[in-house]
Amino acid sequence: VTGHPGIRFYAGAPLTLEEGVVLGSLAVIDTRPRNLDASQINALCTLAHQVVTEINLRMRLRESIGRENDLKRINDRLSQNESHLRMALRVSRLGAWWVDLGPEINARWSQDLYRIFELPEDYQPNVEEDIARFLPEYRPILANAFEQCMTHGTSYALDAEILTGKGNRIWVRTIGEAVRDASGKIYCVQGTMQDITQQRRIEETIRASEERFRLLARATNDVIWDWSFDTQRATWGGAHKKVLGYPELEG
Repeated sequence: VTGHPGIRFYAGAPLTLEEGVVLGSLAVIDTRPRNLDASQINALCTLAHQVVTEINLRMRLRESIGRENDLKRINDRLSQNESHLRMALRVSRLGAWWVDLGPEINARWSQDLYRIFELPEDYQPNVEEDIARFLPEYRPILANAFEQCMTHGTSYALDAEILTGKGNRIWVRTIGEAVRDASGKIYCVQGTMQDITQQRRIEETIRASEERFRLLARATNDVIWDWSFDTQRATWGGAHKKVLGYPELEG
């Protein structure tokens, strides 16, 4: 070689990654002719192997960091979703429960259910004790519904009153369903419970208002009617029969 840089000697060992990709070679060059003995060739190949090992380690580290970043983003998203779910459960006054049907029956509650029952979070749920928190008239109904769900997989929904840990009477809607394994065996009963006290109060207020309307309509000779924009129908008091001489009127 007569041109620049005047290389007269070259010896190289390939740099091959684990996947079989050849990156290039690790080489020694000189401007004077040389000969390598066996030990020098072996040293060059060993050095090339160390370089490939270092590159592979760095690539694995980069992939590991990438996976960790992906996992962190996934965990952050899950945490955000769980936070939104907990907020929605608190606003809707909704809690969840599970009863595992192993050798020993084990009951578990969500945090929101402790708030509904007004019990400390160190309380260990117990099926019999929890059913006993319902008012007496609802206990046999709920006990039978739970037994049917646990034994036959029959889902249920029940509106009932309970007595909380602080002695408050509230209305709840409890729903239960069976969970089966791949063979069809029931191994868990799970469900939700929602505080519907406010809803029941609203319904009671509406019923009381309707009853007052009926009493007023019967006590006066005025023709009273009420038009519903939702149903496009009219509700008539009883005086129209006497005043107008009409039979029962429909909207």
